[in-house]
Amino acid sequence: MAVNFSTKGISVISPKAELEWCKYLEPDTKYNADGELSVNLLFDPEDEKAKEFIAKLENLRDTAFAELQENLGGKGKQWSTNDITQPHYDREGNETGKVVVKAKLNNVAKRKAQGKPYSIKAVGPNKEVLKTLVGNGSVGVVGCFAYAYEMASNKKVGVTLQWQKLRVYDLVEVVGADDDIFGTAEAEDDVFGDDNTTTATVDNDDLDF
Repeated sequence: MAVNFSTKGISVISPKAELEWCKYLEPDTKYNADGELSVNLLFDPEDEKAKEFIAKLENLRDTAFAELQENLGGKGKQWSTNDITQPHYDREGNETGKVVVKAKLNNVAKRKAQGKPYSIKAVGPNKEVLKTLVGNGSVGVVGCFAYAYEMASNKKVGVTLQWQKLRVYDLVEVVGADDDIFGTAEAEDDVFGDDNTTTATVDNDDLDF
């Protein structure tokens, strides 16, 4: 189905968040053969900066949704919106009270073949180039390009955060990590080996969040 809105995406920088399942080095191919880089951002829903960030994404979604409804006329009433956040659960399946916003970069291999930016520009607590695994509980911010999408299969409009950069302020190191959970460092040379592998839309100054 053709996109029924022209609402433009926006560049966003998140407030500080607790990082969970931060895969920025090696793409996960479990559900996507072309690979996906992703991170869960955990927020206290009562935090004012988190509220502002989520509200900005909701406004983008709602603007696109209103445009779609106008373009579709009566058929637009069949559509609804996806939530920007999801509840966060611990390992036992209990809600923690936090909310999750996910950032991701899809189809990494395909993007690389097409000459598009396909890696995450990442720096650590001392503004050093980050080349280590980032464990759950680390604290950082992400830079993303946020854009609205429509999903014809369930008639939903939502927002995707296309991940571009990462700044870690408090790093929880990973020792003996399960590759399926944290990824591996095998892709370090590929990600940081030359200028062509870094995200083209980001420079070093941009990483000083």
